[in-house]
Amino acid sequence: MGFTSFDSYDFTHTNELNLIFGGNADLSTLFGFPKGAGGSVAKIKGGIVVRAVQLNFAFYIDSSTQPTFKDLADQDFLKREKVNYVTSVEYGRMGMLTIQVDAEKMN
Repeated sequence: MGFTSFDSYDFTHTNELNLIFGGNADLSTLFGFPKGAGGSVAKIKGGIVVRAVQLNFAFYIDSSTQPTFKDLADQDFLKREKVNYVTSVEYGRMGMLTIQVDAEKMN
């Protein structure tokens, strides 16, 4: 493992950053963005987010028996077997750079 991936996203409203950070993140506290009327984050002219993710190792979890839903679901089988819900656990680190632009014109 130990590989690094890079990606970037442009945005025109700070609420679009919830796609990256999650819906329950308070972006105004994270970045110091001003809040508009009604508690929503104010609209900005534009911006970009650059993200770098380094994955150090991962665990992949697989059921020791045949796939559960290969055939029709059998209620007795589901009672006997412990179904795995977590398929992978990844450990690494992530760095982000957020650039916000409020200018009307750029010369």
